[in-house]
Amino acid sequence: DPFEPPSIYSVMECIKRANRPKTNLPNCANPFPILKYIFGRFDELVVDNGREFAGVAMQDALADVGISLRLAPVGSPTHKAIVERFFATLNTLVLQKLPGGVFRPELLRELGYDPRKDAALTLAQLEELIWHALVLHHIKPPEGKPLPRAQVWQADAERYSIEVLADDSQLDKMLGKVEYPCLVTRSGVALFGLHFHDQGRVEGLLEDLVPK
Repeated sequence: DPFEPPSIYSVMECIKRANRPKTNLPNCANPFPILKYIFGRFDELVVDNGREFAGVAMQDALADVGISLRLAPVGSPTHKAIVERFFATLNTLVLQKLPGGVFRPELLRELGYDPRKDAALTLAQLEELIWHALVLHHIKPPEGKPLPRAQVWQADAERYSIEVLADDSQLDKMLGKVEYPCLVTRSGVALFGLHFHDQGRVEGLLEDLVPK
């Protein structure tokens, strides 16, 4: 669900998307075939100190697939400066292509335009804009650097190869699945404030949830 708040499941989806070849790029990416192969397994994942990210289930699941988890210090946005800069760049590239996105929110209000009310952009269109922005981000050399990011990735991939998760659907099993008020993880079943565990049955439940 694109409208749900950040959670362990949105993190899981990001990890799975990052692990897969990019086969749905827009046509503007055709001259740059390397863009399809920017994928793989993370060595380390740096997250904020949200309760959903700092839980034992999250750490255990990531450890199973060879990803270490590091919590960023509280109140230290510079700890993830590269990521914060990337999202600022992405926002700028996307907003420039959105209806009304090139104006400041205060000016839009003065003009009587409410982007939330009058927006006519579907989620599919927004995702396409994000893909276009990502293509531009990777083929344009960063400020002060001689080579574009895609070319740097290609050189490193040829030199060091790419680590991938052989079966990223196992993340669904390891992280569990929520159907309120029930939580199923490798630690067992939490329901109505009580915890239950039977190794064979819990493993069977998690196996059943993998396709979902």
